[in-house]
Amino acid sequence: MKRTYASTLRKTALAAAGSLLVLQAATAWAAPASRYFAVGRTLVERGEMADGLRLVAAAVALTPGDGEARAFLLATLDGPCCSQDVGLHAVVLPVLPKDPDLLDRLAGLYERQARFRDAASLHMRDVPLSPDDPEYHARMFLYFELVGDMEHARRCFARYTALGGHRAEILDRAPGQSDPSRGVGSGRGGFPAQGS
Repeated sequence: MKRTYASTLRKTALAAAGSLLVLQAATAWAAPASRYFAVGRTLVERGEMADGLRLVAAAVALTPGDGEARAFLLATLDGPCCSQDVGLHAVVLPVLPKDPDLLDRLAGLYERQARFRDAASLHMRDVPLSPDDPEYHARMFLYFELVGDMEHARRCFARYTALGGHRAEILDRAPGQSDPSRGVGSGRGGFPAQGS
């Protein structure tokens, strides 16, 4: 029976004593994205989350259009074993440093843990991806306001209004009129949901 390279790699991953060995082997073979995804998925299924997620993230980085790998990565991060684990999200961040979905999920975790400066720093990374999106500037305004960095909050508010942002819950918090003790809201990514 002839073995294919992919089946050999998968069997090696299943038989390996430790995930580090599999990670090193997959990296040394310079496997294409589909092989990174296959080994990463196997490791995640075995419960070796950090190494598995790192490989799946590498597959996503190599082939951004691969919906299956991306969907698996985000579903795993949203799953019960990962959704509250900042460490597992942070493992993926160096591989996908500008992925807006990943940044938004990790910033939301930081917010729930009252780590507002960390959340704001992630959203600062996010802005260059959509510099003309008023919602990014609204989110940053709320974070900077909450952590007391009023200089950055003013800049974000000015950019929000210059881009035509018109949500009352943001405009009502104009710098100098807002009360940071009100929090950053309950919407996705740390800002009030539309229409709330």
